[in-house]
Amino acid sequence: MLTDKRLKAICECVNPCSVFADVGCDHGIVSEYVAMNNLAHLVLACDVSEKCLQKARVRLAGFDNVEFHVADGLKGIQQVDTAVICGMGANTIIGILSNISYKPYLILGAQKNVEELRVWLANNGYCFDKDFVVEEDGIFYDIICAKQGECALDEIAKIEGYFYKQKDGLRKMKIEAEIEKYSALYPSKKNKELLEIAKEAYKWQS
Repeated sequence: MLTDKRLKAICECVNPCSVFADVGCDHGIVSEYVAMNNLAHLVLACDVSEKCLQKARVRLAGFDNVEFHVADGLKGIQQVDTAVICGMGANTIIGILSNISYKPYLILGAQKNVEELRVWLANNGYCFDKDFVVEEDGIFYDIICAKQGECALDEIAKIEGYFYKQKDGLRKMKIEAEIEKYSALYPSKKNKELLEIAKEAYKWQS
């Protein structure tokens, strides 16, 4: 049973597919969930070194439909239908996606610079299927699901999420925390801009 809210949310975004990749799989928790629930015919547990893969190898030893790959992102990996890429900065995720020539369904969790990831996706042939907030121990995480398509981002959507106009209790809490933070910070031009964006987004959550 998954107790980590962020990982649980990521796992629940996985739809049945043929080939699934867990990029930067770490302990292999997401791969285990996909294999255990028969959500993919083939699960590729990928990490940057053999040492990083060892934890996943132990966890997933009993599954016949799991392959382990030492890889830099998706380099050298067969084409996949769905890829989970989480626990990295946006620039690292963008680098991984820039090195493949096709567009799998993506489940992404950037640890920082999420707005840069949204802009890159919108500018590179992706549209947003889901874009929501998860809270874990007082920290808010943005989870993005994207698929091939076209979309446009306004300035608020870049920062607060593509679906910021849809009322959501956790998003409201996140925006409230941002308003409090930016109001308390030194009133630089950037902080003022972020504060105004947060206030505009909050209007849709009220």
